Amino acid sequence: MLGVTASGATVREARDRAYAAIDRLDWPEGFCRRDIGWRAIAAEKR
Repeated sequence: MLGVTASGATVREARDRAYAAIDRLDWPEGFCRRDIGWRAIAAEKR
């Protein structure tokens, strides 16, 4: 298991930075959920 985190001014920015870091990994058997944080991002819009 590998955990990747990132920070940003908003949850969306932090999520996008974390996903960008994940995309740079060379891990053929790796799996990444891309649905994390959607509720927090939706709440930011309010």
